[in-house]
Amino acid sequence: MSAYPATPREEHLSVLRANLAPDNTGLWCPRGWVALSVATHRALQRVDPNYKIVGIKEKFGRLVFSADSYTPQARAIITYAENLSCHICQNCGAPDAGSVTAGWIATLCDGCTVYPSEPRRGY
Repeated sequence: MSAYPATPREEHLSVLRANLAPDNTGLWCPRGWVALSVATHRALQRVDPNYKIVGIKEKFGRLVFSADSYTPQARAIITYAENLSCHICQNCGAPDAGSVTAGWIATLCDGCTVYPSEPRRGY
């Protein structure tokens, strides 16, 4: 047992880690998308209780949620979450975020947007 209590983010990530497939590609979920990933996971469990997470990551400023369930309902849930992530700040979870490029594509709100002269925050 840790001397420090688990943060809500750590508790959410442990829910996702508990459902990782043995041959998973990893779990890299920006903190702003943790709630979206957990909601996606719970929706997938209702459709297919035996599904496993193959991987969660960010690519080109968008959530990529991979699962071993290929039903049309599961694909629709995953597609919806991935599309929704394009409008949620991957750093803080604020709605109405947009894509920013400065050598790296990210979905960030105005408050989290980092300009080249500023240090990068949040990771």
